[in-house]
Amino acid sequence: MQTTIDTPRGTKTQAQVKAIWSLARGRKMTDDQLHDLVEGETGQRSIRALSRAQADKVIVALGGKALFNRVARRTRQNYHQQDGIKQVASKEQLSLLRDLAKRRQWSDESLTKFCRRMIRRDRPATTIQANKIIEALKSMNRRDNL
Repeated sequence: MQTTIDTPRGTKTQAQVKAIWSLARGRKMTDDQLHDLVEGETGQRSIRALSRAQADKVIVALGGKALFNRVARRTRQNYHQQDGIKQVASKEQLSLLRDLAKRRQWSDESLTKFCRRMIRRDRPATTIQANKIIEALKSMNRRDNL
């Protein structure tokens, strides 16, 4: 498990901070040069205030490999959610949603009406919305033994 550093904008791992400083020292950068690079890449001068994605952007700019992209997709999506970044509903979620609706013998129109009632949209746009519909359909199907 990686150690994280809590910031108001999200969290970054200790490994990312170490990588930034290590790469900067390897390039013989001064602290001011490093902070200028950080500001140029992220718009923030402080390394402490970076999110995971911003820290990786700095690592790549310093010539390293992004550490954040090496974690599993599910973990990365969870990190995005913690950082307040909304995720687009995946193809897998939309496919599962349609399969669960088919078990109820719903048409596309019925599913659209259900989505409008649950999330006030014709179909889910974010993972949170998709999960809300999926969990509701799973509960309904479980209750009706489908």
